[in-house]
Amino acid sequence: MTIAPKPQWHVLFDKLCMDKGYIDNVKLSSVLCDLRKSQASGAFDTTLKSLGNWRQGKHTPSRRNFRLLTIALEIEDQSAQAEEWKLLYEDALCRKPASDVDESVGFSPGDRHGQETDTKGRRFSKPLHRYAAMAGVVAVLAVGALLVTEPEAISGNDTRGITTLPVDMTDQQIYYREIANLRVGESIVLHGKRGPSCGEQPLEWPDVLKYLPELNTGVWSDGGVGFRVSRACGGPTPARAVVFTATRTGMDRFMLYDDPITITVE
Repeated sequence: MTIAPKPQWHVLFDKLCMDKGYIDNVKLSSVLCDLRKSQASGAFDTTLKSLGNWRQGKHTPSRRNFRLLTIALEIEDQSAQAEEWKLLYEDALCRKPASDVDESVGFSPGDRHGQETDTKGRRFSKPLHRYAAMAGVVAVLAVGALLVTEPEAISGNDTRGITTLPVDMTDQQIYYREIANLRVGESIVLHGKRGPSCGEQPLEWPDVLKYLPELNTGVWSDGGVGFRVSRACGGPTPARAVVFTATRTGMDRFMLYDDPITITVE
């Protein structure tokens, strides 16, 4: 009696690549770099090498790169294929953890501007004191767990934060939203752009706006400066709220600050 080999993630990944026409890794590498908007020297070659390792099962991509691959391969949420894709990935991650090299695939110096950095032993600067104090009050109100890790993305079925009024997140906590379902005319905070390093104020809105992707379903606007809770910073750090307003029905899927976002406008 022959025992069928156990399904493996890299085998499924290679099959999906072939099904989508990615016979080699050149085109897919370009797609990933475009999604990340990476223009750094060597980003394409690094991505190309990593794709080869992933397809051969030599390495396992980081969770963020896994999400990026999910978008590039157009794997639909809630489908049977998506379920198998996720289960096999988790199994592969347990057997062969993602390497640190994979985590940085596709980053450009501009991408790293404002990304999480190790701040062990660094004290908060003065502008951060009020945010730390506010976070302390939140902890007293029994949601202090939010200060320990980055909050999970808000569910697409959660209508909190959806409004037809102007959005002002000044001095408020900003959450990342992975899935947003809106109607034309509604707005929602999708993410927050942190400062260049922990405790620093974020860039002015014009500097944030020029790096945001153009969307078919809506437009961007400034939601003011609040704060995000960050593992790397050890707590709250200033961030500028990035607000999306729906103007046309349809769907957009893209990466923002290395996180996947899906917008559906009815």
